[in-house]
Amino acid sequence: MIQAVIMAGGAGSRLRPLTCDLPKPMARLCGRPNIEYILDLLAEHSITEAAVTVQYLAQRIEEHFESGEYRGVRLRFVREEQPLGTAGSVKNAVLNGFQGEACLVISGDAMCDFDLTAALRRHKEANAAATIVVKAVEDPREYGLVDTDPEGMVRGFVEKPCFSQAVSNLANTGVYILSPRALEQIPCHRFYDFAKDLFPRLLEKRWKIAAYEDRGYWCDIGDIESYRRCQRDMLEGKVRCRIEGERDQMGNIFAGPRPRGSYRLSAPVYVGAGVELGDGALVEAGSVIDRGCSVGPDARVTASVLLPGSLVERGSSLTGAVVCAGATVRRKAMLFENAVLGADATAGEGSTIRPGVRVWAGKAVEAGVTLRDNLQHGAGRGPCFEDDGLGGAGGLEFTPELALRLGLALGSCGERRIGV
Repeated sequence: MIQAVIMAGGAGSRLRPLTCDLPKPMARLCGRPNIEYILDLLAEHSITEAAVTVQYLAQRIEEHFESGEYRGVRLRFVREEQPLGTAGSVKNAVLNGFQGEACLVISGDAMCDFDLTAALRRHKEANAAATIVVKAVEDPREYGLVDTDPEGMVRGFVEKPCFSQAVSNLANTGVYILSPRALEQIPCHRFYDFAKDLFPRLLEKRWKIAAYEDRGYWCDIGDIESYRRCQRDMLEGKVRCRIEGERDQMGNIFAGPRPRGSYRLSAPVYVGAGVELGDGALVEAGSVIDRGCSVGPDARVTASVLLPGSLVERGSSLTGAVVCAGATVRRKAMLFENAVLGADATAGEGSTIRPGVRVWAGKAVEAGVTLRDNLQHGAGRGPCFEDDGLGGAGGLEFTPELALRLGLALGSCGERRIGV
């Protein structure tokens, strides 16, 4: 029997503020938490037992699967009271009653459609202590690489190399198959890592580590750009996965009845249940409008993600942005590439949130303000002239860019006076 361990303890710090109130595996992709797609994959390959390692906001995952089962996969949640590392976390999950012939380790916060059955077959045929699922990548500098011999056996690892050090283009996807004897090499109740500790130990002992190269889809949704790109790939059919809803002839997916109105959709987009789209609204390719969202008249949403219950008012424009649950984009506000408006936050009327800028949960950007820096503390309001000079929070309302522009403006005034 094959048992799985789903690694779901990550905090997803690079995704904040999206992950301020939920763990990374619960980040929604086209209407569902990412971890559900991983469970779909396990069920597809007849894996019916899974231990889920949880740490950051563990209760959110446990409550979501309160029945302890999903699509025929029985779930057991294992809380990690202290950091144990990747391998230590797996060891902690299988301490009680592991009886499987192999343990499959998979991340709960990466999207993939790997052929797990073929990977397990490769593991068995190679008589390996461990098997690593690898994926060929175009730019090897972004990944931990696996160096293999002509027979596909692992002989070494390179961590995020420069081009001159890239002896391989096979990325370590974090999907592993471990034999019972490999699991025995992991110490109990200690911090222990796969790449830094276990795999080097197995190589020192001259135990076989096999590589299985899968040509399927794999994306670690570790940052906002990857999070958006993954959902666009799903909509474009690049990922073999189950998106709930009906796809129309144009390629748009509707999780509920199609909203009424004279709006325009540029396929492919995802529209959740209970969504309202105003007259003249335009939703362009790669956009995800999750359940209960509202997009006002004449608003434009391009390659952006709106999470449940968010509101985009009349005439607003979103380009490659993420609007978190319950957030509000007021009339004629603009959000640009990889900008994030946190849960229950507000972008005021006519405000602009520049590319890559993030607004934390519950914060408000005042009307007409152009926000150029992250808003985590204080209020997002513009600088103003007060009795004792120019006011505004340093680095937020009063930024170096603003100071430079004011200096240039004053310098220009001075030149005119001298000329006179």
